[in-house]
Amino acid sequence: MVGGAWSHRFVIRADAATDALSLLIYGSKFAELLELPEEPLSGAPISRQLPGRYLSLFTRGCRAAISRAAPVRLSGVVVDYNQIELYRAAFMPLAKGENSPMQLVFGTFNRRNGPQAHSSDAVRAMYNSLIKHIRSEEPLAVSGERQAPEASAEGLNR
Repeated sequence: MVGGAWSHRFVIRADAATDALSLLIYGSKFAELLELPEEPLSGAPISRQLPGRYLSLFTRGCRAAISRAAPVRLSGVVVDYNQIELYRAAFMPLAKGENSPMQLVFGTFNRRNGPQAHSSDAVRAMYNSLIKHIRSEEPLAVSGERQAPEASAEGLNR
C-alpha cells in the first residue's frame, strides 16, 4: 500500500480495445475511504472493486479526461444509507504510447461525511449550501464537470 503524498491518489488503466477500466495502484487513504483491500485486484474491472455509489463518478471522470486530453475535476454529493457524502476528484490522462490501446489516468479522490439525510431539512440545507458554493465558483460544464485550470499533479489534492 502506498502512503504519504500518494495516499489519496490512484492510477486507472483504460483499455480502448475492450472499453474496460481497472485500478492499477492506489494510496492508503484512497483504499480506506472506499473500503478497498490494501492492493488492487490485478486486472479486475473497477465495477468489481469500487462501491457502486462511486462507479459512475470514476467512469465519467476517466472518460472525460481521456476524451478532452486534459485534467477534469468533479465534485458533488452521494447519499448512502441516509448519510450524505461530499466528494472531490480529479482525473488527468497520462502520456500514451503511439500504438498502445492502453491509456493511463492519474487521479486523486477525497470525501467526507455531511449531515444525516433522514430529514428533508438536512437535505435542503446541504443542497442550499452546495448551490451557494457552486454559484460562487466559475461556471461548471455538463454534469458538474469542469476542466482544471492547471495540469500539475501537485495541485490535484487541494
